[in-house]
Amino acid sequence: EVVCGFGRLGEWFGIQRFGGRPDLITVAKGITSGYAPLSAAVVRESVYETFKEHKDVAFGHLLTFGGHPVSAAAALTNIDILRREKLPERSKEMGAYLISRLNELRAHPTVGDVRGLGLLAAIDLVKNKETRQKFGKDAKFTKRVGELVMDKGLVTRVWDVMHFAPPLIVTKEEIDRMVGIADDALTIAERECADEIEG
Repeated sequence: EVVCGFGRLGEWFGIQRFGGRPDLITVAKGITSGYAPLSAAVVRESVYETFKEHKDVAFGHLLTFGGHPVSAAAALTNIDILRREKLPERSKEMGAYLISRLNELRAHPTVGDVRGLGLLAAIDLVKNKETRQKFGKDAKFTKRVGELVMDKGLVTRVWDVMHFAPPLIVTKEEIDRMVGIADDALTIAERECADEIEG
């Protein structure tokens, strides 16, 4: 749940989207929204009870930075904001909008698939739509797409996948701008790197 927790997939925890009930989850990043470094292990009560019952078993997970008051305060405040502003619910709603807009990019000869859940989405970049052959690590095309989106103000990673993970407070207008930048970058790179594209 380091990436998927605290609303990213449209629920408090990503596992909730798949019906799982883990005994233990690890969290970080989203617990403070990145305002302070913090990670945690969250355990089911039955797991915790074992340590309470067997006092001779050490539960020594607090190390150098364990229980840091500034990070803990940031986490508590962040969780309060997530609840108050209903950001997990917003992530689900805006994520559906993001996917619907990204699906428009399927018209590109280099977009092999669009996938995602909540506000974590991606488009697969392929050199051949029929075989779904990837470009590879050092492709001129993917490097050019990466340069173009950065030049236009969209900060993301572009490999054989273009990643989309906007903040949970993203607006429809901002999603439209992101998708527009991706669309323009793909169009330009497809023209400039036509020799790398098959089909």
